[in-house]
Amino acid sequence: MGLISISMASHVPMSRWDGGNCYIRAGNGCYASADWEQELTLLEDFLKCLGATLKTPYNETFIRERGQELQTKDMPLLTLEVEPEDFTIH
Repeated sequence: MGLISISMASHVPMSRWDGGNCYIRAGNGCYASADWEQELTLLEDFLKCLGATLKTPYNETFIRERGQELQTKDMPLLTLEVEPEDFTIH
């Protein structure tokens, strides 16, 4: 089975789904079992705060608009662009 990771922002707990099992980040690189429906509801609620849904394309336009919105609220925004071949994760 494939592995799907969902993380919309650094302050949203990452959820992982693997073959029918759902896990949330428990700290120190560990994951704990979680309820998929509950985690999906939390994600949908977070997206509503952004004016988005699960069907909203997370593309350059979405990222740019959210960045502009943060800047109008005097919230600093740091964007890092890394090409996959630039680093190795062990």
